[in-house]
Amino acid sequence: MKINELMGFYERRETWYKRLAILITFAHLVSFGYMIFGVEWLGWDIIEPLTYTVGVLYTLLGIRFYRKYRLDRSSKNIK
Repeated sequence: MKINELMGFYERRETWYKRLAILITFAHLVSFGYMIFGVEWLGWDIIEPLTYTVGVLYTLLGIRFYRKYRLDRSSKNIK
């Protein structure tokens, strides 16, 4: 019984991770799209360094994550 409870917990956690990743990606795309095309006073000279900096930050966080855990994140590894 305990194993089934744990498996249910990890399956819910896996679903939560996937939904969170999709939500972050969607929010990122929508916010930058709005800033680039919707806000008149934000020119490309402001947006380009901002998008570059966010991209570098994502890359550094990804490198830190893979160096810390030293394995790919998959459904099997999350469980």
